[in-house]
Amino acid sequence: MHSFDIQDNKKYLLFFALLFVLLEAASFITYCASYRSSQNEIINRDSVQLNFQGEKNNLFDLVVLGDSLSYSSFSTITLWQDRGISAYVLGIPGEKITEAKRLLAEAMQTQTPKAIVLETNLLYRKLNQKSVVRNDMLEKFQRSFLIFQYHNCWKQLLHLRGGSDYFAYYRGYRAYTQHEPVEDISDYMKESSREKKIESVNLKVFDEIVQMCREKDLPLILYSAPSPKCYSMSKHNRIQALADQYGLTYVDLNMSAEEMGIDWERDFRDGGDHLNEYGAPKAMKVLEKTLDALNLPDRRGDSDQQEWDERVNEYTQRFKDREKAEGSPEEETETDAANKVPGEAV
Repeated sequence: MHSFDIQDNKKYLLFFALLFVLLEAASFITYCASYRSSQNEIINRDSVQLNFQGEKNNLFDLVVLGDSLSYSSFSTITLWQDRGISAYVLGIPGEKITEAKRLLAEAMQTQTPKAIVLETNLLYRKLNQKSVVRNDMLEKFQRSFLIFQYHNCWKQLLHLRGGSDYFAYYRGYRAYTQHEPVEDISDYMKESSREKKIESVNLKVFDEIVQMCREKDLPLILYSAPSPKCYSMSKHNRIQALADQYGLTYVDLNMSAEEMGIDWERDFRDGGDHLNEYGAPKAMKVLEKTLDALNLPDRRGDSDQQEWDERVNEYTQRFKDREKAEGSPEEETETDAANKVPGEAV
């Protein structure tokens, strides 16, 4: 009987050992298959960090965190053309502040950023303490066996690409081609003394992000992307108070629509929620004035940054080809149209 128990236990041990090996093998295959080259990028929520991990170490001086408002508004191409600053947008659709914290921790493992930028819409994404604990446990399990974390990548693995007719992907920034007019801005950023509440669990995680940055002596810049659908004066007031509490710089681009020269007919891809490739460079040029105070290095000409020039050329040609296909407005000359390439340095 005793011998039977030993043999039985051996079978169980062998089963779990084989299961572990299979999970590790599947995780390795998934990771390697998902791991992209600079020409083959997977575009979905699960794989944003994989695209980032595919970059060389210590390549980016600026890391941007946020939800879809971040990657629709922070034009890495414009910033490179105008300032030579190497930046990456670690933004994912519906990104919660807990995910931003995790992505920041991962970025610090392979990069040595000199500053962090946080788009503030995620401060208002709902969390609760139970979900925070549950997500932490789930992420630890997924990171032990990557097959569970990246199982949704397989559809994209069959069709690796650097974008689509809808948008192109440039180190986190998504240059969207569609445009839909904003119908009504009569109440947009209307004067108010109210402050829209940020939930305590979000504030707790925000504090943890601030402390992570301070431990590394990294400036943390807060910004709000132009979005009539997402922002109001009451949100502005609360975020400004939060920035003041921590002594952080806060740039609300919703207060700078006139300075940006926003075209309400053309600069949004979905009627006032997200900027497109016409609006994002305008937002970036205003944000650059704040980033100038950080004295980030100009990397143009650096031997390890040559890929930026390739991406800029691809971006510029892609835009000009589409403008040519769509036809320029009759009142514009050919030179005028060429000068309107989004993000082109002036």
